[in-house]
Amino acid sequence: MSTDPPAPSVPGGLGLPKIPKRKRLSGQEKEAFGAAVEKAYRARGASIRAICAESGRGFATIVNILNARGVPLRPRGGSSSRRRG
Repeated sequence: MSTDPPAPSVPGGLGLPKIPKRKRLSGQEKEAFGAAVEKAYRARGASIRAICAESGRGFATIVNILNARGVPLRPRGGSSSRRRG
């Protein structure tokens, strides 16, 4: 039995709004989008690339949003421990 919260019933599953290219977010929109990105990254474990794909924003934009909110980024790649034998 899983303890994960159910995914929202939207196409991407992360509950992020699709934002048109070159649209600047300000004030309450920016805060709400930042909170949604943080929730997708922390609570749902979404990758930055998945967040980019669903929201329509660039990789650097998502990284900047996470950094501005003080979210520690996960290390790149998978497990670094390999057994040699």
